Amino acid sequence: MRAFVAIELPLSVQTALAGVGAQLRAALPNQRVRWVAPSHIHLTIKFLGEISSMQAEDLAGDLLPVAVQRLPIRLALGAAGCFSQRGMPGALWVGLSGEKTPLNGLQRAVEAAALARGHQPETRAFRPHLTLGRFGAGLPAAAAGQVAAALQKVEVPLNG
Repeated sequence: MRAFVAIELPLSVQTALAGVGAQLRAALPNQRVRWVAPSHIHLTIKFLGEISSMQAEDLAGDLLPVAVQRLPIRLALGAAGCFSQRGMPGALWVGLSGEKTPLNGLQRAVEAAALARGHQPETRAFRPHLTLGRFGAGLPAAAAGQVAAALQKVEVPLNG
């Protein structure tokens, strides 16, 4: 199974993100975006890739005390943005503000637990965000400018 460690979002945050997504849909009507349903938006802490159900259960057992010790963490929605791939839009996201130090500590503890179970280390820096949608292949060259303009106009509620 394809697996990751993530924090589920409260309904109030899902509702706020649905509003942000609606603004972006309206601003980007002709773009090929695979939108994430608000109920499926989450904060990924660690991507694991393909693992067995036994590996998932073992790691989940290790992570329970990690979560109990470090949660809750107070976060708020930040600015909207877009990751790029070779100069073209990749993923639309909303960033986070608030207690980043405890969040980074949680991520490091999850990474350590995963490494202890033989999972591959993450090579990219942890950039906490909530993915709203992903662009499909074959975007026109003008898409990057349209996305940038849409992101400057979007209003993100400070707390969901």
